[in-house]
Amino acid sequence: MGPNVIVQVLTRPAPQQDIDALDDVHHQLTRQGFQPLEHVVDGGYVTPDSIHHAALTWGIPLLGPVRDDPQAAQRPGFTKEDFHIDWDNPTLTCPNGITSPPWKPTLSDGHPRLSVLFPRKACRECEDRLKCTGNVEGKGRHILLLPEPQQKFQSQVRKGQKTSHFKRLCQRLPT
Repeated sequence: MGPNVIVQVLTRPAPQQDIDALDDVHHQLTRQGFQPLEHVVDGGYVTPDSIHHAALTWGIPLLGPVRDDPQAAQRPGFTKEDFHIDWDNPTLTCPNGITSPPWKPTLSDGHPRLSVLFPRKACRECEDRLKCTGNVEGKGRHILLLPEPQQKFQSQVRKGQKTSHFKRLCQRLPT
């Protein structure tokens, strides 16, 4: 393996988010003729949207850890990745075989999302209800999906970041 060489540095005022600098960095790298085969970054730069944008706009694969499902601790039984997504028939199937009604487009924090709500009755009768829904009121499981390309990126990266290969890549991250 060759040496690590810093070819682009960009400083930002403290209140600005790191992730907002990615376009500037990728623009400068491309302008200088240093378009990387991969751009390894820390978690402050990685979201499904930033991975998708870097690939489409700059042709640069962005590698770094995607935040784990923030609701996973509340629902230790199943994460979003445990559900089967049927993009052709806009539904989700839970690990116990219950298929949701078609999802509905919605906005979450101003971003497009897909709202999937499992039937209350089906979830109430399920033996894994408390592990899955995390509630005692008997509501059905509610999952927000990202638009298809971003959701696929997120699921792929979350699965991949559990591998030893990914952990070796992360050893290259700046500390």
